[in-house]
Amino acid sequence: MYALKGRNPEIVEELLGVLDSSQVNAANHDGDTALLLAASRGYADVVEVLLQVDCLDIDINAVNNAGLTALMWAVEGDHVQVVRRLLSIPELDANLTDNHGDTPLAEASRVGNLAMVEALLACSRCDLNSQNNQGSTALMYAARRGHVQVVQRLLTIPGLDPNLTDVDGDTALAEACHFGKLAVIEAL
Repeated sequence: MYALKGRNPEIVEELLGVLDSSQVNAANHDGDTALLLAASRGYADVVEVLLQVDCLDIDINAVNNAGLTALMWAVEGDHVQVVRRLLSIPELDANLTDNHGDTPLAEASRVGNLAMVEALLACSRCDLNSQNNQGSTALMYAARRGHVQVVQRLLTIPGLDPNLTDVDGDTALAEACHFGKLAVIEAL
């Protein structure tokens, strides 16, 4: 993992030649593996090297102590290139949640990152109606924060249920009303 700090894919590649899967998937005190660290820092070149080594069984769905995966780290860091690469792997579970029950799509919607939302939706494996520990959905996050473009985009996806309620009985529309997000209210 120390080789990642220098962001040198050649050194990482050299080290991978002498390591086995258990060493590559070893976690630090926060539960982060080499892949999670590279994704969190947006090191697309290092992520690529880690994913290219056929003889290693990289745990693409490894979860750290906070419940974050490489995908969630990349979403939180706004590393679209890393997100797209990770989503290209069929074995990746795009719906794993953090300790609060939030998915990567919920996180991207919460911060209003339309490009990230688009990247996640392009893989067609995201659960649009996933609810976190409080019952919030990606649509609710976008609605309460006033991210009208994200709301509009999510509403175009077949299967999205805008009438889901959180633990307080609120829908996305109720959230938008509560926070005075007029453009979102009109979109909903």
